[in-house]
Amino acid sequence: MKLYLLIILIIFLLAGILLGFNETFLIVRELESGDIIWNSKVYDGSKFIIRYTHSVHLTPVLEYFKVDGCKLILYGTDYQSYGAGLPFSEDDLPGEYLLEEGFLKVRDINKVIGLIPLRVGNYAKHKLVFNSKEYHLYEKVKGVVEIKVSSFSFFDRLRLGVDLL
Repeated sequence: MKLYLLIILIIFLLAGILLGFNETFLIVRELESGDIIWNSKVYDGSKFIIRYTHSVHLTPVLEYFKVDGCKLILYGTDYQSYGAGLPFSEDDLPGEYLLEEGFLKVRDINKVIGLIPLRVGNYAKHKLVFNSKEYHLYEKVKGVVEIKVSSFSFFDRLRLGVDLL
C-alpha cells in the first residue's frame, strides 16, 4: 500500500513539474498557416537582429532587439539612407543618433514591442540573425510572419512542435 501511494505521489510530482515548468522561446510563425517556421530557446537579455534591404533605397537596414520576459525591446537600428519610412531624428524615433562607418545608427531606443509583424519577401531578403547565425526567412516563407516571445510548458512544446532544445 505504501509503495502504491509512493508511485502515485511520484507520478503527480512529475506531472506537476512537466506541466508547470515553462521555457521561453523566440518564435517565427507564418501568419496564414500558423506554422512555426523557426524557434529557439531564449532568456532575458537574449539578442537578435532583423536584417533586410530597404525596398525603396535598396540599402541595408539592421534592427536590433532583445528579450525582456515575454516582450521584445527594439534597442537599436542601423541604416544608410534617409526618408521613406526610416527615422531621421528623435522626433521620429527617440534615441542616440550616431554616424559611423557610413551608417546612421540609432541606439538606446528601448521601445517595448509585443510582437513583430513582418512581410517577408525576396526583394528585401529578410534575415534573422541569432547567436551569430543568419537564417534566411525569405527562403522559408513568402508572406507575413510574426516574431514574438512565448512561454511554453513541456506539453505545449510537444503539441505545437516547438523544438525541445
